[in-house]
Amino acid sequence: MNISDSERIHTVMKDAGFGFEARMEEADLIIMNTCSVKQKAEDKVWGHFNKIKHLRRKNKNVRVGLTGCMVRESGVAKAYASELISKDKLFQSSDMLDFVFRIEDLPRLNSYLSIVYNKEIGQDYSDELTSYFGVRPEYAQSFQVYVPVQTGCNKFCTYCIVPFTRKREVSRSMQEIIEEVKALADQGAREVTLLGQTVNSYSHPGSPEEYSKNNFAELLFHINKIPGIARIRYTSPHPMDMNSELIRAHVELEKVCNHVHLPAQSGDTEVLRRMNRKYTRERYMEVVREVKEKIPDVGITTDIIVGFCGETDEEFEQTSALFREVEFDTSFTSRYSSRKGTYSDKNLLDDVPSSVKAARWHHLNNLMIEILMEKNAKLIGKTYAILTEKVLPDGRFEGMTTNYKRVQFQSKKKDIIGKIIPVQITHSKEFVLLGKPIS
Repeated sequence: MNISDSERIHTVMKDAGFGFEARMEEADLIIMNTCSVKQKAEDKVWGHFNKIKHLRRKNKNVRVGLTGCMVRESGVAKAYASELISKDKLFQSSDMLDFVFRIEDLPRLNSYLSIVYNKEIGQDYSDELTSYFGVRPEYAQSFQVYVPVQTGCNKFCTYCIVPFTRKREVSRSMQEIIEEVKALADQGAREVTLLGQTVNSYSHPGSPEEYSKNNFAELLFHINKIPGIARIRYTSPHPMDMNSELIRAHVELEKVCNHVHLPAQSGDTEVLRRMNRKYTRERYMEVVREVKEKIPDVGITTDIIVGFCGETDEEFEQTSALFREVEFDTSFTSRYSSRKGTYSDKNLLDDVPSSVKAARWHHLNNLMIEILMEKNAKLIGKTYAILTEKVLPDGRFEGMTTNYKRVQFQSKKKDIIGKIIPVQITHSKEFVLLGKPIS
């Protein structure tokens, strides 16, 4: 989502007459697009302000803006215009910050910049835009694109700030999404990833009779028909919305990748209750079993939080057992950090010591490596279609299988970026497979 939003910011800035600089040191306008899911993400942002302070010693005209999930309210600093004083507390945290805006207010960014620079910067995007998704971005790479279909969240997990920063769920119209993907396919897109905070809770907001209202699977069926698109992915779904219709889409639609990201967060029902995840361990495993039974060669990845409020050794062991039972292909594991404004910050005690969180993180990471080494070794000799994404410094190419395995290989042909190449697996490592192209 951050990549997709940044592409839209870049497009608005270019339309306003700004040029892009690859190095922060060469820029006179810096906009940071932030994430606040983890404390580490926010710490990175504040670390940049030390660098910006040094840049301002050399160039007092450097302007700094901030958007993304750290921003609650749009506006500019008091020094610029009293009628647009922002109540956002970010201004109290750094005197290096000139303006902030919620990403949803991106179409009005030029108005903020006009105030900051005290001159007309450019026209805002049309008021007819129902959301910032209406800004059609320039994509970073044409063959592999991210298309947001929904933003916001109604789930209110106790540890998560997203419902307060991104607000309630808002979905784009199905027709708008389809038209955007068609245009991208005409421009050379081969793989599209549909985005949302809880993407599979997508709810078509319009009234055309040809679309139902609450059916993410239906959206996949429509996109599957678009010529030129070879692969369809989506992230990040919620287990509660992983229904049989969506699983059927994986089975029946040849372009939908056989990869399901299924965030568990914990393998213990009591911890899940404290997290307000709204499902039990048993229900999660029911979904996993249906996914494995019906989707051939499926890759299942997950998100896990270790050291959540009150997590005991016995509760953590349930998460370890879940790893062994599911045999995840990848886990994005995080140590719990309290987010101000969330239910857990206000009502639960962050009582698991940092050393214990670290030990549990390392335990799960080692367990994941053990599982991956065993699973990946069984893939030697198999052939997969690889979408070639990039060239590594050593000259090898790298890409992904449909079931989310990263593959590296040598090729005599050099014009294969963005192309789908059959590759036979010859060696396996924990996080990457090595192979050779075949005719």
